[in-house]
Amino acid sequence: MENKFIESGSYAKLQIVGGLIRKEASKKGVGKLVDEIRWINNLPEELKTHFPEIVRYDIDSPIVFSEMRYYPLNTLRRLIMEKKIDVDGALKQLEIIFDFMFDKIYKIYPKEDTTSLIDDVYFNRAKNRLGEMRGLTPIFKRLLDTKKIILNGNEYDHVLPVLKKLENDEKLKRVLHPPYISYIHGDLHLGNILADKEDSNKFILIDPRGRVYGGGVGGDYAYDLGKIWHSLNGLYDFIHENKFTVKYSVEGDTLKAKLDILEEEKIEVYKAILEKIPNLLQKYEKIKNDKYWYERTLFSEIIHFCSLLPFHREGDNYEKKPITFYLRSVVLLKKFMEIWKNVAKE
Repeated sequence: MENKFIESGSYAKLQIVGGLIRKEASKKGVGKLVDEIRWINNLPEELKTHFPEIVRYDIDSPIVFSEMRYYPLNTLRRLIMEKKIDVDGALKQLEIIFDFMFDKIYKIYPKEDTTSLIDDVYFNRAKNRLGEMRGLTPIFKRLLDTKKIILNGNEYDHVLPVLKKLENDEKLKRVLHPPYISYIHGDLHLGNILADKEDSNKFILIDPRGRVYGGGVGGDYAYDLGKIWHSLNGLYDFIHENKFTVKYSVEGDTLKAKLDILEEEKIEVYKAILEKIPNLLQKYEKIKNDKYWYERTLFSEIIHFCSLLPFHREGDNYEKKPITFYLRSVVLLKKFMEIWKNVAKE
């Protein structure tokens, strides 16, 4: 793999050079990589232990790069998928990570203007990414212009019309506003957690976002939980690794699709881990005192799926992976709306 570039998310490239991980970006990917470098460098020294050590970097050239220490660890995703860690082991690892995040990272409170936080992080982010995908691929424009979706025999609404209604729901916007703003990782899914199955304390959290969508470094910790949920509940990992089949067609004003996510045995493991996380989180005072952490987590998960689309574009005019992410978002949104109906009555 020496000197071979690997495409990464958010328009960055990775390369192993002389025992270091070189991450570089140009044009679109520059801003995010600069934010990541600055965020890690500005962390208090005692918190840098669980983030990649940056050995060299350049944020002033047309091609921005960072060279980070290489860690011979597997991602938590790989450990679970390859059965190198069981449900209890995964939960132990996640609890140690949650301890670090809630006791250290989520206690750094930047002073930032949060006036547009909800619009930027949720509604504008989804609209912008869906709009970007519509412009990039003709097939997505055609799909998004249909009136309804029939997925696996069930009817669903498209995301944007539902979000347009929710955008005017003042109670929802109050619920979505976090009780406080803190540092967050910003991309805390299982593929960004490097773990040692022999020692759960030796974890590294890679690819921190650095700057939350909308401009500040501060965000809602439920944004991070939404990333955990989109791995375990939304099954992002299975789609990312092509463990699915999807077929779809446009018939009149209807998008008809059949989606099957494969490897049911592993899905059951994911479900078993997720089932225990809400109780695990109750040990943290921030969760105990936050009435709507769960609703914000679920809504964040939906928006995360919508925001993934441009980064997984395949350019083959079928776009099976982006369409699958989108179909997962419409399923999750329908489930959220059922939950929200009850919460809205309170």
